[in-house]
Amino acid sequence: MAIGRWFLNFGLIASLMLSHYACATSLRLVIPQFPPYTSEEKGIFSGIGINLIDRVMKDIGIDYQLRVTPNYARALGEVVRGQADGFFLASENEQRNEVAVFSEPLLINHWSWFFAPNKQLDPTSNSFKSTANVATIHGSNTHVWLTKQGYQSITKSNSGYMFPRLLLEKKRIDAVFLASVVFRKELEFYGYKSSDYVEVVEKSKPFGIYISKEYLKKYPDFMSKLNNAIIKIQKLD
Repeated sequence: MAIGRWFLNFGLIASLMLSHYACATSLRLVIPQFPPYTSEEKGIFSGIGINLIDRVMKDIGIDYQLRVTPNYARALGEVVRGQADGFFLASENEQRNEVAVFSEPLLINHWSWFFAPNKQLDPTSNSFKSTANVATIHGSNTHVWLTKQGYQSITKSNSGYMFPRLLLEKKRIDAVFLASVVFRKELEFYGYKSSDYVEVVEKSKPFGIYISKEYLKKYPDFMSKLNNAIIKIQKLD
């Protein structure tokens, strides 16, 4: 009987340990609709960022779940409310750093201005900042940057789908300020060529993954595992 109880107790302890281990190796991640980096359609996730994160998580040996949100503001909100453990792909800013920790960069994201070819505009001028209508993605770091730099008229949307026509056909906006790869993807969708617009790179920012500080309180060694896996995969590419 004593031996039976010992085996029962041992089994219970082992079960609890395995349960804790399973919890420690699962991660709830959210992504914005931000093609070609991250996107979801009919339950299928795709994009440059999805492929990179999948390789990283497989290297760590961690299970993860993905859920899509309309934009970066919503993604951050889910982390703040404890509904997600992290989000990607993202560049770093102070607001995000308050609730999450930024990883090693997965890739470099170029922020660019896009103009109609017949317009000669200086986005650094005071007149441009006060009068020009600039379009960007709501809640993205390009949106945050425009606001901090004092641009007065910002057209925001959850996607850049309509921006090419608003800029080049309907002339309702003066410029688009967005991740270069993202907006060029939208331009290609409408059949525009590089000669149809002017692109000026403003700056280049590391793109990584944010992990909730609350998650890292429970699993403090996770960030080092994540960063080591990212560095390893970067060396392979």
